Amino acid sequence: MRPCTFLVFLSALAASAGPARAGLPAPAPRAQAAPGRAMLSKGDAGRVLVWGKDIRVLWAPPGTSFRYAPLAFAGFGLRVPGVYDDLAGLGLAGHVAIIARRVPDLPRFTRLPGKDRRLAARIRNVEKAGALGVIVLEDGPLPGRKALGEVDLPVLAMPVAALSPECGDLAARLRAIATTGHPQSQDFIYAPWTTLSLDLPGKRAPAPRRDAHDPDRR
Repeated sequence: MRPCTFLVFLSALAASAGPARAGLPAPAPRAQAAPGRAMLSKGDAGRVLVWGKDIRVLWAPPGTSFRYAPLAFAGFGLRVPGVYDDLAGLGLAGHVAIIARRVPDLPRFTRLPGKDRRLAARIRNVEKAGALGVIVLEDGPLPGRKALGEVDLPVLAMPVAALSPECGDLAARLRAIATTGHPQSQDFIYAPWTTLSLDLPGKRAPAPRRDAHDPDRR
């Protein structure tokens, strides 16, 4: 074999063997962008939430960010006048509302229309009440992103255990609704002291400008 042919052969062999076998340092693995940052705080104590285990985004505008937003327990987020209302007397403006994903089959809820039981409809209830965001309590593995209709606020998924002990026994509150048939949200004493901070990557789109003659302008 000619010398130049042999050198070409060695170069091809080294390339096929990879950088490590060719005597070159292996390339550093690419750093993956963090899906987001979240922290649960109570008083002066804060706890960073583990992404994918403690919290996950179901839907959120890019670049969503807020600091120390107080939490408010809102049961199932149901609002059916004259039948059942989790939000009655509950101030949600500037709060992150906590609602359970599933509405149980209870005698109290037999008269609730199916459309009002859907998660998207209940999320819209708390959005209309002024909530800054929504935490959906999950009783199983955290789901991935989902289409939830036309909502502008961030919707997060968290297991009940990830909100303890800062928010007390939320599972007991849901059981109390099942036992009494009445909401258990108005006396959520943890709201003033338990807060959520959230940072999601991306650049948030600016709010659309409204013309002076736009009838929807406020």
